[in-house]
Formats: sequence, structure tokens, C-alpha cells
Amino acid sequence: LVRQPFCKLLRYGVSDTDIGVIMAGVELPEPTLTLPMDGIGPLDARRDDEIWSAFARRRPDAPMQIMSAQTLANYDDVPFFDLLFIDEAHESLCKSVQDIAAACRAKNPDIVIIGLTATPIRGDRRGLGEFYQEMVAPVTYKQLAADGHLATPTIYTARKLPDLSGIRTSGGDYDAKQLD
Repeated sequence: LVRQPFCKLLRYGVSDTDIGVIMAGVELPEPTLTLPMDGIGPLDARRDDEIWSAFARRRPDAPMQIMSAQTLANYDDVPFFDLLFIDEAHESLCKSVQDIAAACRAKNPDIVIIGLTATPIRGDRRGLGEFYQEMVAPVTYKQLAADGHLATPTIYTARKLPDLSGIRTSGGDYDAKQLD
């Protein structure tokens, strides 16, 4: 969750010196370390793990900071942010994300919060409008499938549904042993 946005930003041309990574195992840059290393920049790397190992560093003074929600939730004093991206925004209604957003808004009432999700329709049918002011749907599933980014599903159904009334469920799934 931290590595992917870091690597994407570098691939889009954001300088590694403008991005700090707050995550266990990521260290401060060496005082003598000059990036890009050996004349190789982020766009020369073929895989994200190459970008990550060469460029991911703690940079407390960088204008962008990338961290997980769990890391941010552990802060006693949330930093000042102008902009907060929440990945998996369909989870924005859970208490931990609500607490993070409230702490960030308390620090900066003008903060802009942008949620990103591929699944804006929640299983519990609660709308994200409780948290976000507007929704932008740049592309539909049908369009992504037509463009070859997603598989077009083949759906099979039974002519007659089985009687599952006597089968126990756990966590929303049927008991596999009883189904045999």
C-alpha cells in the first residue's frame, strides 16, 4: 500500500527528493548518497522493487509523505496536511478512517480529502456521500473490459437453485464441509 503509490509517483516524474516514506524499515538517506544512483533514474528501472530499493527513503522535510493509514493512526499528533488521499475509499466510513480524517481536519479545516476506490458501492449499502462531497467515475467496468484492462466475465447459473436452508454460514460463506 505504500510501495505502489511511491513507485507510481516516480514513474510519473515526481522527484524522489520530494517524497518521504514513513514506514518501518525505510531509513533516512545517507548524507553522501546522491540519487539517481550510478546515473540510473526511476524511469530506467524495470520493476517496482528496483525503484523502491534505490529511491525509497525517509525524508521528513519532503512536501509529500506516503504512509499507511495504520501508521497515521498511530500518530499522537497528526501532521498538517493540505491534501490527503485515502486508498480503498469504500472503507472511509469505518471508525479508524473517520478518526484519521477528523484529526486531519482539526489540524487543517481546509484540507482536501480525495478517496480512491474501484468499488464505490459498499456491501452494507451505506453511501460514500456521508463522507465525500462528490463522486467522479472516470471509467466504467464495461469500458475497462472493452479496452482489454479487465476480463469480460462469463456467468453460469443453475436452472434450479439448491436448497441451502440447512447449511450453516460463517463470515458470510457456507460451511464447506456441509456442502460436500
